[in-house]
Amino acid sequence: MPKQKSTARDLERLLPAVIQSLFGGAEDPLESIPIGQLRMIRHLESGPKTPTQLANMLGLTMGAISQLAQRLRSAEILEEQIDEHDRRSKTFALSARGQELMERRAAARVLKADAILSAVPVDVQQSLITGLEAVLRCSNVESIDRSTK
Repeated sequence: MPKQKSTARDLERLLPAVIQSLFGGAEDPLESIPIGQLRMIRHLESGPKTPTQLANMLGLTMGAISQLAQRLRSAEILEEQIDEHDRRSKTFALSARGQELMERRAAARVLKADAILSAVPVDVQQSLITGLEAVLRCSNVESIDRSTK
């Protein structure tokens, strides 16, 4: 088997297990939120989005976006912002409560991951980060700016 396929298979096998071990079971204030809603919340972390932007990012219909938004508004996690110059134009953004829940979630996940990573040599940690960032660059996905997290 070519090395590249072997590496891809190793990643396919390892990444879900690593993610589960690093972040699973962490105190998550959003653990009862369905995955579709959580995906929408994650996209809104970087700032307000139009329903069309969210539909494109999530690969969902506008109707599905409306349903997700309604559920998240009911949970006071999302706010709908209407353009004052064009009342037909709206964006969705995380509410103050939604931002606070995501911050608590991130803090709990970082705490758990830090505890596990403390047993991993620093040079291996750096190699891991460097490698994952290289994969992101090759997949045309922007790397997350760690300086703001």
